[in-house]
Amino acid sequence: MPKLEPDHLAPTLEEDAAIDAAIAADPEACELDDAWFQRARPASEVLPHVVQRYRRTRGKQRGLAKTPVALRRDADIAAHV
Repeated sequence: MPKLEPDHLAPTLEEDAAIDAAIAADPEACELDDAWFQRARPASEVLPHVVQRYRRTRGKQRGLAKTPVALRRDADIAAHV
């Protein structure tokens, strides 16, 4: 279980029950079962034009973007890093 922030407020049992009831009453909110995941397809199959538009490609790098540098530091400065 993830570590919660110190100021995290968890819902009370009553609030949690109200949330569950609201989810159950919503006809558009359905639980995704194994059958749903079996029918699911990748976005690249369903909406290839959308995926292609938002896929970012850098292309081939033309040259070194950064230059390697050696840096000498005093021991007291290196101790703080």
